[in-house]
Amino acid sequence: MVADGFTQKNPETFTVPIELEDGSKTEVLVVAIPYENDTSEVKTLVYFHNPQTGESITGVIRGSLTACAIALGACLVYVGGCTVVCGALLFPDPAEPAEAAACLSCIESYTGITACLTAYCTCMDYYCDQGSQWACDHRCP
Repeated sequence: MVADGFTQKNPETFTVPIELEDGSKTEVLVVAIPYENDTSEVKTLVYFHNPQTGESITGVIRGSLTACAIALGACLVYVGGCTVVCGALLFPDPAEPAEAAACLSCIESYTGITACLTAYCTCMDYYCDQGSQWACDHRCP
């Protein structure tokens, strides 16, 4: 991104607590490195790592890191079955409504994992707020 005129801003590193279906708890490591160019365009390099399994996801998000992207990344390092269909939702963010609907339909089947339930509810709220009516009819605890 530096070669494309972007300058690195302040990186963030944090953990997201995860409760698994069996009740055990762990954390996902998240690293977010924002970059900005002269026209105030922001791209964020993100890395999600599951220390329990060694699984990782890395990508670039258009814009800043959203709560939806954080929750989705934390879910996907545990649920490999949705990674392909959700890749378009996470990278780039925001996705088109059809891509979001496909990903969230997949994630819905894994809501027994707290991280995936959080991702489902957070992203549905995000897309509802963005004007996607299909996302406004969900029921979350």
